[in-house]
Amino acid sequence: MKRFLIKILSRIFVLAIFIFIISFQKKNKIEIIDKYFDIKINDFESFIAHRNHVNLVLGSSISEKIQSHEIGENWTSFTSGQQNIYESFIFLKEYLKKVKVDTVVVEISPFSFPKSYNMNRENAKPYLNGNFFIIDNDSITSIYIKGQIQKLKDKFFPKISNYMNDTKEDRLRENFKKKIPVDFKKLININTNQVEGLPSIHPYVVDNHKQYFYNVKSPPNMLYFELFNSLISNNEITAIYFIPPKSAYYLQGCNENGFDKIWEQIISGLNEKEINLLNFEKINLNSNNNMFSDESHLTDQGGLIITKAINNYIESLKTIY
Repeated sequence: MKRFLIKILSRIFVLAIFIFIISFQKKNKIEIIDKYFDIKINDFESFIAHRNHVNLVLGSSISEKIQSHEIGENWTSFTSGQQNIYESFIFLKEYLKKVKVDTVVVEISPFSFPKSYNMNRENAKPYLNGNFFIIDNDSITSIYIKGQIQKLKDKFFPKISNYMNDTKEDRLRENFKKKIPVDFKKLININTNQVEGLPSIHPYVVDNHKQYFYNVKSPPNMLYFELFNSLISNNEITAIYFIPPKSAYYLQGCNENGFDKIWEQIISGLNEKEINLLNFEKINLNSNNNMFSDESHLTDQGGLIITKAINNYIESLKTIY
């Protein structure tokens, strides 16, 4: 009887702790599942609900300005912040059970080729969106949820450093994490690190290239691409892989840090495969200040230009096949 009561009480205790954590999480706005991601999932499921077949654009926030509805009636996109090709693989594998997919346009970015997503992680890098654990929970997709649990722990046991005064640079970095629109002209001469041929810009504003290439080594790891491409081949889907345009700031940063060499290896490896690869990276959009919102993200205007280019390529494939 005593053992039975202890067992019952222990279960009640665990349940109470669980309820407390959930209520604490809501009160302190610590979200286990990002609400915007949840909205994207619901919107996508509504889109496919009454369709027998669809076409997709898959990628990170870098591809969010690709206007899939301009390509055709049965086109939609599923793009989310820091979404890598492995997470696109998880997404596509799941929804192929529910709808036939004819064509996919897939973003190619450096953070889809890390040596590992689990090893040597630092400050949420290598990049992953982290919400795909609701589709399939594995050692990679569960990384985010582990981080959310750590946030709860940090709330209960805060570090002393959290109470120290932050610096001006810390505040600037945090501001740009909040997606404040970037006006390059206003940022000229913030510091003295002059890049030859380009205005001087604070390194925290123009450091996407450093974030994207974290843990991307030579020779590059093609495993995650191979997983996605095998899924495409096995399901007879037409895939168009594309490298989005980058600003001169991004390209210069890659050159200065030696990332261009690793990137050339990745592109060379892709070119050796029998795939459709569109490389827009060095397309000259830099002369127009309205094309980029930061060093690697397109504005609506820039996105429309690339959408039309992708659409033209898709139309050319129809004449071949």
